[in-house]
Amino acid sequence: PQATTPLAARPIDIAFFGATSPHRDAFFARHAAFFADYATLFHCRPIGRGPIHAEGAEGGLARLAQHVGGHAKLVLNLHRDEYGYFEWHRIVRLGLCAGSVVVSEPCLPHPLFRAGTHYFEAPAEEIPRLIEWLLRTDDGRAAAQAAQDNARRLTETFSPARTATAVTALLRDG
Repeated sequence: PQATTPLAARPIDIAFFGATSPHRDAFFARHAAFFADYATLFHCRPIGRGPIHAEGAEGGLARLAQHVGGHAKLVLNLHRDEYGYFEWHRIVRLGLCAGSVVVSEPCLPHPLFRAGTHYFEAPAEEIPRLIEWLLRTDDGRAAAQAAQDNARRLTETFSPARTATAVTALLRDG
């Protein structure tokens, strides 16, 4: 998948990859009927298994998560418990770098990526209304597309190729 694929052309409405937890399990159970109206792919890993590692036997699952993120309109970031932080691996790597729009519970601020500009955040109980607005209204779709464009511009600024060029110039020019 290409990160530049417009949201309207992506076949998966909502994706989530993460470990199970009482907080996440309750969220998905409470909103199961809501999510049934959308094309979703949720992978909830047993919490005792730890994070997915790109190397070794789980490399295929890590690649699948990246692939799904590249085909999803929205990627959910639900905190494991009530203590939220900016989950780089899910917000940036699986979401923004894949061209998906991230919908997150509130998290600690990040100096570059901003809620409302690069991704969206809302308390868990308001996430279904936010998703419905982003996917089913003209204003919401426009806001989602703007967030995808803003995130792409920012992630391209820090792409591996640009970073390598900057580091090389720094080393060369002292």
